Amino acid sequence: MRYTDKQHLLLAVLPLLSITKILRDYEVTSSFDMNIGFKNNQQKAVDGTHEKKDLSLVVGKHEAELLCNKTNETVNAVRNQALLNETEALFWNQIGPLNFLTCEQLIRSLPTLRNRSNDTSGTNINGATIENMLTARDGSKFELQNLISLQRLAVKLTKLEEHSHHHLTVVVIGGSMTTGWVDLDKRNNENPYNIAFPRKLEQFMQQQWPASSVKVINIAAGGGDENTWLGRLDLVMELDPDVILVESAVNDQCDYDKQDERSAFVNQTSFSLLNLLMNFPQKPAVISVELFRTSLRNWRDANKHCRGRIQSTSDHECYYCPQWWKPQTWRENARKYNSVSHASYRDAVWPIQDHPPDNLCSKYWNGWSHPQLDVHALIASTIFFQFLVVMEKTNAFLQLSKQNEDTFVVSKAIDIPNNVCLDHISSYYARQEDPKDPFEDNIISEGDPTTHSNSSNNYEESCWSFRADVRKKYGWICEVDRNSTLLPLGGVSLHSNVTVGDGVQDHKYLHLSKKLHIGGDGKIIISRLVSYDDRMAMAQVWFTSSNNNGLDSHTNNSNSNIFQGDPVWNISSWHEDKTSIPQPYAIQLDALQLKESLQIQWPLAEGSDSSNSSNRNVDSSESSLTVEVTFNIKMLLGSSRSISRVDKFKLLGIVTC
Repeated sequence: MRYTDKQHLLLAVLPLLSITKILRDYEVTSSFDMNIGFKNNQQKAVDGTHEKKDLSLVVGKHEAELLCNKTNETVNAVRNQALLNETEALFWNQIGPLNFLTCEQLIRSLPTLRNRSNDTSGTNINGATIENMLTARDGSKFELQNLISLQRLAVKLTKLEEHSHHHLTVVVIGGSMTTGWVDLDKRNNENPYNIAFPRKLEQFMQQQWPASSVKVINIAAGGGDENTWLGRLDLVMELDPDVILVESAVNDQCDYDKQDERSAFVNQTSFSLLNLLMNFPQKPAVISVELFRTSLRNWRDANKHCRGRIQSTSDHECYYCPQWWKPQTWRENARKYNSVSHASYRDAVWPIQDHPPDNLCSKYWNGWSHPQLDVHALIASTIFFQFLVVMEKTNAFLQLSKQNEDTFVVSKAIDIPNNVCLDHISSYYARQEDPKDPFEDNIISEGDPTTHSNSSNNYEESCWSFRADVRKKYGWICEVDRNSTLLPLGGVSLHSNVTVGDGVQDHKYLHLSKKLHIGGDGKIIISRLVSYDDRMAMAQVWFTSSNNNGLDSHTNNSNSNIFQGDPVWNISSWHEDKTSIPQPYAIQLDALQLKESLQIQWPLAEGSDSSNSSNRNVDSSESSLTVEVTFNIKMLLGSSRSISRVDKFKLLGIVTC
């Protein structure tokens, strides 16, 4: 997919170093309300009762009750239909009865003027007393915030309502919670995506609109946070989304003593991610799905993350750490500045940090980081409710959208962060739940890929294999036991005996290669698993000519490296944080000098012969704008902290632009 210069301008985002100043500038602009970039549109309405009424985003008590009832009726109808089907019923089975959110809870999940988030545990939200927040009658009227993302949502839902041939694509990004993994009743983890809230949302929407017109695509990946998805935005863009749901609240958690560092990271990376998504050429409606986590009745789990600070519900049936409630608040400025909506399950069921409901764990979050099935239905109901409310205020949102379409810019256009490729050239990703090796039709290894009965593709005479090591999370994995006389290959002996000793560091056994095309940006982004597991090792990356097919490039020497100075990149996969997350590593190649003897141009001159291009991701019309190289990676033996002398590296994806 190629874009014009004008579209590329729209795709620019703010670098992380500029965010702090910009957000500070935003804070002092007190004359502006939540409608970033322009003053309250309702103040712009011309005199006359009719215009002012049309621009009102107030939802009355009666309308609110109807929308709440419709939401819960839809949830119940979908569940009852599912129970009639033996397969679908499995995805609704759970411990205990199905719960529903009250109308007041659904309203609290919305971005209303009343529900602007507080930044501390506090005793109130926007001046509302705790008593008013927790005891307000269901069906109270409310006023939506005028957000650009909600204006866009109104436009897209209107088309869905008015045109039977129109299709709406919702793309969901997030971590393992969004994949549907559950901590309890693990038999459900055989089909987690069918359990997850994106699938539930799709079913609710297909009750409201023709089933063939609505598609919810869940590309969440275990461990994914904002930085993960900044490195994978090409995947999101190529799906041509109308609506993008972003969930990272669970993976944004941290230990108690690291809150300051983590809150700054979440604010900055959320800012860049939401900004870039809002500037996609499709003008998607972006909604942040806000959650929390608990330790259920596991005091030890909580103690690992907030020693001496553990809190519990008054019935002592639910332990939690104070910081687990806060990620929604940490990204508040990022949402405000980019005019992004939120669907807050946190505010729906736990609006005041110091006052959790007694049934928090038994009713609203039965699990640790991954709650049981009915929670996914409740989360989906908050998003579906938001869709219905926006439809109720369609006329107002459409008028506000038209009024400002020529004057509003989501954010200033500054350089794209270096870990982002939008208009990709080559793109290979390991996908959770998918055992198909993306390399298998064009791998350059020291042997051909062979598929085994364990659904792993082993590269013969190489430590690398494409497999899942946990929870159906696939990747290219090299794992070596340095205590072994022979380096094993998934329990199968090699054709040639390779001993651990002198010279093995440069042996092809540790080496994996892949032909790639790189475009004018000269950028390659490598995604790998980063974990606190002491086995996680370093890997070395370098680039050779594509003409040698990788057969003599298992060592980095002056005869193989295509760049002057023979540069290599050593990439770590270990970190101290108690998390295991996919993280991108960006390499900028266009500033490096190519060796003249190789007669490689950067990029290939327009009109060059591209008939020999074998990369399945490159059209012949584009190949003249790319250069073909061989990407090489080898794990560095002895680079882990492992006491057991086992080294491991897990590659998750490669994208170039």
